[in-house]
Amino acid sequence: MKRLCCSKLFIAFFLLAAYALAAQRAVPSSVALYYDQNPPREIFRLFDWIVVDPDATAIKKNRKEAVIFAYVSIGEVEKERKYFSKIKKEWIIGQNRDWKSFITDIRKKEYRDFLIETVLKKLNDYDGFMFDTLDSYQLVLKDKKERKEYEKALEIFIKDVKTKFPEKKIIVNRGFEILENIKEEIDAVLAESLFSGIDTKNMQVKKIGAEDTKWLKKRLDRVKKLGLPVIVVDYVEPKNRKEAKEIAKKIENNGFIPYVTDKHLSTVGISTIEPIPRKVLILFYGSEKEKWKYDAHLLFSMPLEYLGFIPELWNIKEKGLPDTFLADRYAGVIVALEGTVPENQDEFFNWILQKKKEGIKILFLNDFGFSDNSYLKKLNIKVSKNLSTPFEKYRILHKDKIANFETEPLIEHTYYLLYPQKGEVLIEAENSKGQKFATAAITPWGGYALQGSCTVELFGDTLWVLNPFQFFKRALRLPDIPTPDTTTENGSRIMFVHIDGDGFMERAVWDQKKFASQILYEEILKKYKIPHSVSVIEGEIAPYGLYPEISPKLEKIARKIFSLPNVEAASHSFSHPFIWEFAQAEKDGYTLSLKNYRFNLKREILGSIDYINRQLLKNKKTRLFFWTGDCLPNKEALKICYENQILNINGGDTIITDEHPWLIYISPLGLYRGEFFQIYAPIQNENIFTDGWTNYAGFKKVLQTFRLTGYPRRIKPINIYYHFYSASKQSSLKSLKEIYLWAMNQKTIPIYTSEWIKKVLDFENIAIAIKKDKWIIKGDGHLKTLRLEGFKNIDFAASKNIVGEKYDIGSTYVHLNDSGDYELKLGKEENAFSYIIEANSLLKDFKRNKRGFKAVFKGYIPIKVKIRKREECSYKVIGPKDYRVSEKENMIIFEFEKSKEATIETECR
Repeated sequence: MKRLCCSKLFIAFFLLAAYALAAQRAVPSSVALYYDQNPPREIFRLFDWIVVDPDATAIKKNRKEAVIFAYVSIGEVEKERKYFSKIKKEWIIGQNRDWKSFITDIRKKEYRDFLIETVLKKLNDYDGFMFDTLDSYQLVLKDKKERKEYEKALEIFIKDVKTKFPEKKIIVNRGFEILENIKEEIDAVLAESLFSGIDTKNMQVKKIGAEDTKWLKKRLDRVKKLGLPVIVVDYVEPKNRKEAKEIAKKIENNGFIPYVTDKHLSTVGISTIEPIPRKVLILFYGSEKEKWKYDAHLLFSMPLEYLGFIPELWNIKEKGLPDTFLADRYAGVIVALEGTVPENQDEFFNWILQKKKEGIKILFLNDFGFSDNSYLKKLNIKVSKNLSTPFEKYRILHKDKIANFETEPLIEHTYYLLYPQKGEVLIEAENSKGQKFATAAITPWGGYALQGSCTVELFGDTLWVLNPFQFFKRALRLPDIPTPDTTTENGSRIMFVHIDGDGFMERAVWDQKKFASQILYEEILKKYKIPHSVSVIEGEIAPYGLYPEISPKLEKIARKIFSLPNVEAASHSFSHPFIWEFAQAEKDGYTLSLKNYRFNLKREILGSIDYINRQLLKNKKTRLFFWTGDCLPNKEALKICYENQILNINGGDTIITDEHPWLIYISPLGLYRGEFFQIYAPIQNENIFTDGWTNYAGFKKVLQTFRLTGYPRRIKPINIYYHFYSASKQSSLKSLKEIYLWAMNQKTIPIYTSEWIKKVLDFENIAIAIKKDKWIIKGDGHLKTLRLEGFKNIDFAASKNIVGEKYDIGSTYVHLNDSGDYELKLGKEENAFSYIIEANSLLKDFKRNKRGFKAVFKGYIPIKVKIRKREECSYKVIGPKDYRVSEKENMIIFEFEKSKEATIETECR
């Protein structure tokens, strides 16, 4: 009896120890395995743990995202492995013919040492190892004694690895026979094929039989009792997303961490989270160097960005067609060939069919890109010969509510008429012969809009016939995601000012003794105490530049400007390249004429920044660059900026006005040149609005641009962008002051240009997923607003790091803290939490207190904050006393006279 009692006590002690061990471990809530090249970057943000194949994927150190494991096969080796040539014959004990690999002998100490010294030591950048093929020996070792020897050697190997790499986490694939002896050395156990696996005879996905599922589940339940997290990887065809979600949920309901993916582990699968792709692939045909000229960029990119998606321009002329599965990383495909017919029609059409089969939606804009109508028939589009003549008129029978957006459809004569056999017709017309046809439609595989029904050219402008925001969403079936928004923070429209260095040395027309830079310093920079980002051109103000005789005066003015507390410094280059491509080719006349200077990219960027830091700044440093001239830097120029952590901006042509109120005049956020993103200025500068600096008072038209980019959709922040020469003429200076006065009277949150640039970079990197009834959003914490379509209520209790909301311009703006880690859950009705509605200051800290909060605000102008008022709530300010409080409806408003930093606390019962 004592022995039995002792056994029970031992078991109880063992279980308590196991539970304690589990509590100490960092248990992931989501896991992914990706063994192909170029994994989508968003998965490193969304998943807690990721296993990658080090032979296929290179990773970088200092990641703030996932814990990354390197896949290491210790029981088998394939010929494709980089180290295969070093494997000795005596280490091989058999073959796994299904996987075309060789089974290795872990009993050989020399082989164990080889794995540690030659394989694992080269994986220093990884956070851990995932050891695979632990049980492959069972295919060749049938003797019980030999198996025990092998299992003992496995234990020794795992313990040796933990001794030599104590900071590394370890996952083992199965290895049930030895788990009890290595439970303290490993961090999780992985097993494959609980409900759906791979038939190794034909390498096809198969359902797992009930007995096999029961056998595996029993062993995995035992693993959990050891206090170890259990990861289950199942396999489905990548197009069967719905089935993958169902299996993942089934695995999770059994108490395991799921990951359901394809048989090659080359697509993004589903764990406890479902990643939502934010990129849309836009196919165009032309010059990669000049892709900024194409509709893919000028017309189609901005509406996608407004919807929260990232346009990725793909040049099929120079890059061919993407050869990977797309549906796991792209929300859709837009074909924008601008009348060009790809050379290999069969290849192009077969690619379209393959993507259609994979389940990704495809939208053809303005034309299809097919030379033969037989292709359209295979897309279930009925093609009929047009029986009418080219000069006859057409009658429009039906227009969807999203038509007539900027202009009416223009039905042009074509020799063939189209009608989708299935789908929803958006624009239907009829010819004089009674033939009906559809020039725009939503189809089961996506949709199309032909020239004249997608866009129309009128008097040199391109106008939208269909509302692109709604058309893209409907045709590509884009989900209603929380849209990362670069225009707004804490419910207020962002405002920033940046000044190009041109004209620094110009004289004021009305006072030739003063430079434009002096006037700007006195009349603008000192007067308007909002943040300003100010640049200079080294070649204009340095003693070895164009004006050595006045250089001391110019540098003195620059130092005074940069010493202001509301000014951050930037470079506007060394020689102000007018056309970057020609300047880099060392063609004459495309830079300032600086003596003995030969164009050099590093000198333009790094050298000019170094000059400013050394000669003009005191107690400040700059890492900010404003592009010059045509603002078309190439990949090499951007690479210098990115590799040296230099933020950069300029380019784009947002000049929408009442005279030209069309979307074509609103630019996207920027443009990728290779892997580097050029960020555009949100609004163009005064040189454009003054017709090339001929109508000096013309900059006032920018107020129309501010209004049209703020309503009926807030697409851009308020960006006052101009040059020093605007202070050289009385009319231009007067216009500038009127612009400032208007902007200062708006509900804005003033920030520096560098702060906005970081928000745009964050927009490009934010990853979004669904976890049950919540949205998971991961970013860098610079972009702090999500936009939801329509009016929404937030469940603050179930959300994470959400600080407030405001309904404005037909959308709900959701305010975030700076953590970069958010969970958003919507509620059916307004809850009892107090939250921030609107603020004109940055939020530096936020902590929730039951149903209230404690918030630290620090901005650049006197603070004004609106907070949702609740019954049985008290409010107090910690710090300054120069404020007044007022209540209006369900809000409490704090207004400070001078203070730019304060803590506001709410307590609710």
